[in-house]
Amino acid sequence: MRTRILFPVIVIAVAAAAIYIAVSRPGAPSRFSASGTIEATEVNVGTQVGGALVEIGVNEGDKIKKDDLIARTDDSILKSQLSQADAGLDAAKAGVEQAADGTDAERAAADAGVKQAQAVVDIAGTQLGFTSVRAPINGEVLSVPHAAGENLTPGSPVAVLADLDNLKVTVYVPEGELGKVKLGRQAEISVDSTSAKFTGRITHIAEEAEFTPTNIETKDQRVKQVFAVTIDVKNIGGLLKPGMPADISFKI
Repeated sequence: MRTRILFPVIVIAVAAAAIYIAVSRPGAPSRFSASGTIEATEVNVGTQVGGALVEIGVNEGDKIKKDDLIARTDDSILKSQLSQADAGLDAAKAGVEQAADGTDAERAAADAGVKQAQAVVDIAGTQLGFTSVRAPINGEVLSVPHAAGENLTPGSPVAVLADLDNLKVTVYVPEGELGKVKLGRQAEISVDSTSAKFTGRITHIAEEAEFTPTNIETKDQRVKQVFAVTIDVKNIGGLLKPGMPADISFKI
């Protein structure tokens, strides 16, 4: 008789304990957040040949498309070199005709001369093409460091471009939260300047931990190790600008 009475009491106690735990324990969050800064990929466009800068085709703030003319350097010397190379090729071809009745060695030497002369023409033509500097991407001109008339050396920058359609945000995720972040997973991005929400995608997770950057965390948090996580985002409507602080919400 005591066993029959005790069993319902135990069941009721266990059920009450379960209800208490369920009510008192806070639910696990479905999201966690991090903060970062909107960034754009910058491209430094430089000359491949030296010479005087004779034309600048863009200004700061211009929107440009891939292959648009950015700048042009003086091509007079390279045109002369190409003309000389063409003349050399013509002479080499004439040599082939003259060697037609010669020995095998003479004909082979004439043919080799044509190939060498053609290579010189190709190189001169390529270098002449380098005098026109064109945009490698669609984007916006951030800066134009030189003015027409300046003499440039090979590699001198003529413009800095930014792809403002495809931006990114780098945030630093504590080691304990890293398991909640997966490559390819979406994240929600918000900025103070608009109520619009943007959807990004996680494209990179650092393999090695680092200390939290000092400019975005408190002193206590800076001693913690974190992992850099990069989120790519399409700049729908052009509302996002490089340098904007952004809040990232990761869905778990």
